Amino acid sequence: MRIKENDKFSIALVNVGEDTGSFLSLPKYKKKESALSACGRIAAGVLLHRVTGADPAAVTVACAAGGKPYIIEYPDFHYNISHAGDFAAAVCSARYEVGVDIQNLHACDFRVARRCFPAAEVAALTACPAAARDQMFTRLWTEYEAVLKSRGLGLLSVEESMFLEYKKDTELFNLSDFSGNDYQLTVALRIK
Repeated sequence: MRIKENDKFSIALVNVGEDTGSFLSLPKYKKKESALSACGRIAAGVLLHRVTGADPAAVTVACAAGGKPYIIEYPDFHYNISHAGDFAAAVCSARYEVGVDIQNLHACDFRVARRCFPAAEVAALTACPAAARDQMFTRLWTEYEAVLKSRGLGLLSVEESMFLEYKKDTELFNLSDFSGNDYQLTVALRIK
């Protein structure tokens, strides 16, 4: 597990293949998706302990409207989890509501882009050189998802004007250097 911290947030990144060894061979985790989810929760527990000193097994996790998790005993401890491929990520902040998304590099899909991204971002994607388009599409997707997750909203639950308003009140951090070239990792902090 790798952990990166700054004055605004902490993030833990778990490489399921490297960090967990025989974790995937446990009967409880017959599906990789289940193992990734468990790793995300474990990483969030590690961050909770680092930030608050709390025992992760002794806290109560609940879900707000929209499904965003929170810890009843630590209402100012904001966290979020994401996983893709071989990685699970957890981010937390004691100051800001947070969202995180990690994705494998995806081929640019203009049908998805037109449905999900604001028109200006679709235009920028169209103008982007073909060699860089997949990276840009994946970055835009992780930004979109992280911004919405920081508010506890689903991916298709907002209109373009609402998303643009949310994005204005969000500070984004691209951490692909932390996750590797084949992945895009974005953290969103809700600053207002």
